[in-house]
Amino acid sequence: MKTTFPGPAWQPSIMAQLRVHAPDHDRRAWVVPTVASVVAVPLLAVDALMFLASQIPPDSCDSDPCAAPGFHGSLGAPCLVFLAGVAVLLCWVLPWRRRFRTVRIVAAVESVVLAAAALWIYYAYLRKAS
Repeated sequence: MKTTFPGPAWQPSIMAQLRVHAPDHDRRAWVVPTVASVVAVPLLAVDALMFLASQIPPDSCDSDPCAAPGFHGSLGAPCLVFLAGVAVLLCWVLPWRRRFRTVRIVAAVESVVLAAAALWIYYAYLRKAS
């Protein structure tokens, strides 16, 4: 009588089966978002603090405070902060595939540049205001 076994003696573990990646999987895709987060998030925090500490825009421009130099530029800086935050999130949300590597790098550089530009706008506004 021949004895048959239900399967092979060695079976790969469940974790080994879950580690199957697509052929274009980028193993180092986490590096660019991490660097962008380490550089851009502190800049965004400083930008947010400067925005919260700056003067609130007036409700009406009757007494002509809107003519203050740099007033309209200071209103554009929060938009840059928002776009920089979206770019940081985009770095993390993109699929970890090699074809998205360029988009991920561009979004990371964009997040740092936008956060630094918003900080520069705030400093320029404070310099003109004083």
